[in-house]
Amino acid sequence: MNENQQYSSPQNCIDKLDLVERFVRELVSTINSGQFAEVRQKITQLQTATQQFKVEVQKLPEIKRTVAEQNFEIEHLNRRISKQLAGIQVANIKTQLFLEKYPKKMATGDAQPMINEQSFRCTFCNSSILPKAMGRIIQDFTFDMPLTRQKKEFVQNETETEKLTIFCMVDRAHDFDNVAVTKSHQGQVYLACGDCEMGPIGIQDKSGKYLVALERVKLV
Repeated sequence: MNENQQYSSPQNCIDKLDLVERFVRELVSTINSGQFAEVRQKITQLQTATQQFKVEVQKLPEIKRTVAEQNFEIEHLNRRISKQLAGIQVANIKTQLFLEKYPKKMATGDAQPMINEQSFRCTFCNSSILPKAMGRIIQDFTFDMPLTRQKKEFVQNETETEKLTIFCMVDRAHDFDNVAVTKSHQGQVYLACGDCEMGPIGIQDKSGKYLVALERVKLV
């Protein structure tokens, strides 16, 4: 099937099947009434409707997959769900450990935004990424960030991610010492180290703000 071809739906198939049923009734009625001159036309209509029904069925998502393939997909989805749940638990633990290292005003929800009191460096090449006091720490945002290194055995065309919960928001690109902004991938722009280009270390949100994941950088 052409990848650009739209999928069908069960309702579309039912509509086509209703049309087939209608033409069957009309054909039977035509034969019973002795209107044999119209039989050929009714047969043609029935053949066309049957072919249309077949096309709709073939356009149903996953209709050509075997039971074994569908079971494999279900197992894969179950594994992904388990990983997501485990990722949430790990993220909560990491958040708690991180908060314990910062002043109490951050953990108690002080009205004043918490600035980054440490500079950020690349965990791979140690290049300076963001100076002190150039961003605001936020905790009310989570993002499933692609892993820096993807597992080779991971399913093709899928990206392995981890849920990150603590970010530093930076207003302007020139506030960074060194950062690379990637091209949009599936509608999302990512940040990386400008020297070694390892990442992603964060994202650019829809408003144009830069969000650096604290777990992807070294705090100095």
